[in-house]
Amino acid sequence: MSLAGSKRRSVHPNGVVQYYKGRKGQERVVRSEHRNGNVQYYEGPKGQERVVRIEDSEGSVHRYEGPKGEERLVRIEESESAMQHYEGFADEERLVRLEHPDGNKQHYEGAKDEERLVRIEDPDGAELHYEGAKDEERLVRIEHPTGNVSHLEGAKDEERLVRMERANGDVSHYEDAKYKERVVRTERANGDVLFYEGSKSKERLVRVVRPNGWEQLYVGPKGKELYTRGKWSGAALRGKLRRAVRGVVALQRWQREAETAVARVCGVDLAEAREVFAVGEGAEADRFVGVFLSAWAMGRHSAGRLGR
Repeated sequence: MSLAGSKRRSVHPNGVVQYYKGRKGQERVVRSEHRNGNVQYYEGPKGQERVVRIEDSEGSVHRYEGPKGEERLVRIEESESAMQHYEGFADEERLVRLEHPDGNKQHYEGAKDEERLVRIEDPDGAELHYEGAKDEERLVRIEHPTGNVSHLEGAKDEERLVRMERANGDVSHYEDAKYKERVVRTERANGDVLFYEGSKSKERLVRVVRPNGWEQLYVGPKGKELYTRGKWSGAALRGKLRRAVRGVVALQRWQREAETAVARVCGVDLAEAREVFAVGEGAEADRFVGVFLSAWAMGRHSAGRLGR
């Protein structure tokens, strides 16, 4: 194929230099050099040359896809910097992803010039999730490779840890400002609830509440907590009272006598005794449980023998 007489290059008044390939009459533009240092590369037959790549003077490479006149930006490659990925029609391209050399990936959503960060994938396997408009994105959740999930609250740059859901089913709750978050409560998968006091990294166990309402109290610094005593929680006592009342009603006819005896022992009238049966808690409720169960065990005639 002879290329004799075919056009190899043209210089335009604006300083743009275009280079061609192809036989005479079918020369197609393959490259254009601009005064600002940019170099544009083309593909396609004569008259349909489309821009596929632009290399700027700073070393960045802009890649395009689409037919002539509708080329859309799909990627920007920068040396030693993040690779930018775009989606959308020509002139509406929006940033959807940044890929950093270290493996970090940032994902975006939103129209052109309104792209907001929604997720970051770390090389170590962690995923960071964000909410909020562009430039106001706040971190709301971290999914760790261990299976733990951290939940955060607060404005951008002030996000504080409020909850940690662990892979084993435990859930820890935190309080205080960013960088000062301290665990105040942990709900175990087995139903136990652990309560803590103290500043960050010095949280000490002070109380454990079992699923049945039994409470264990502790004293001492972190790592050296000592069990001191146990007690029934108010909710557990109320449950015991209700079960005792239901049992007596079902099995005996002397409920009223037992309530009367309890009222006498505790120094209250019958109406007050019944009210405490329903909502009693603490030491007062504990007395009622003991007296009521004693009356139940002693039988119908025990009511007359119970004195103050």
